[in-house]
Amino acid sequence: SAHGIAYLHAPTLVCPKPIRNPYKTDSNWQTCTREFLKYIQTQQASLPELVKIAQVPGLLVCFEADYATCHRTYDARAARQFGGPAVMHLNSKTALPDFGFQQAG
Repeated sequence: SAHGIAYLHAPTLVCPKPIRNPYKTDSNWQTCTREFLKYIQTQQASLPELVKIAQVPGLLVCFEADYATCHRTYDARAARQFGGPAVMHLNSKTALPDFGFQQAG
């Protein structure tokens, strides 16, 4: 907070345990993605709030190092559909634009 950074916990945008736990054992990202995308569609009230918050400089943080296997990618894309800002993925060396990699169907 001393640097003007605030933290907001958004539990409705977290990958629920019934989706996350099977992925921990079977590593099936396609199934995890499909189930999370179904889930995020039930959280439509949270997405406009995320867009509102994203109007000021901000970012979504996740434990997962690879954005290609991170549910936050799908949170960001869903917020973008509600008018949120362009999605950029940060790593230790660069910022990469999100090109909407093919989602699990």
